[in-house]
Amino acid sequence: MTTPSAFNERLAQRRAAFLARLGTVSEQVVSRQHPLGGEAWPASVLGRMRIVRRPETRLLVTDGLSSPFDPELHPHPPPGPLDFELAVDVPSDDPCGQSDAALAQSWLPSLLYALTDWIVPEYLDLRGLLEDFRAVTLAAPATTGAARALAGPDGLVGVLIGLPLVGQDLDRHPYLNGYYQGSGTPYADAALGFFPVKPLTPDEYAWAKAQGDRGGVLLAQKFMARGDAHRVFSDRPSVLEVPTF
Repeated sequence: MTTPSAFNERLAQRRAAFLARLGTVSEQVVSRQHPLGGEAWPASVLGRMRIVRRPETRLLVTDGLSSPFDPELHPHPPPGPLDFELAVDVPSDDPCGQSDAALAQSWLPSLLYALTDWIVPEYLDLRGLLEDFRAVTLAAPATTGAARALAGPDGLVGVLIGLPLVGQDLDRHPYLNGYYQGSGTPYADAALGFFPVKPLTPDEYAWAKAQGDRGGVLLAQKFMARGDAHRVFSDRPSVLEVPTF
């Protein structure tokens, strides 16, 4: 009989093999600087992230958000795991993406942790939201100076999820099929989705919310038309600004 820890290790190996198809997986593992703060991940107090070097970018990916919930960490676990991992994709010529260390020490891991601190206890059905709305906006508390520069009056940083990691089709995302195979559970055939997260400027987040359920898609279309799509740039201009010449 496979133990929970052995099965989680098998899932980690499957994630690593999938990430290796996207680029070169760094040996550096990113974890929380303050392990006692924030929400415990499904099967870990810390939670961790991996860095993947790609031809023009570095990808920071959560690693274990999709593990089955450990009842010792979560006394009332949900009926199944979160079937997705989140990522930020930073160009290699951006200050945050110039090296593994620069990305690990940037504000972006803290942003993802702030986001997962809300997602895990809420058991967010992100896959369902994307199926219904194609792209959605969420928000996370600003925990660093860089994040506070993007925060609205409520102290939250908006993010957009739904932009594709590759291409221009909002409905095409990378999935690892049969990810939970061997679990002996009703979700054994479920796939694992990998979704990029794009931090928003305050006006972008406010504008998207004002558009209602279509706000995420309309904003995503603007980013794809501009050409930066899902990628995360430091000090980028709002996609809503009118260019001046």
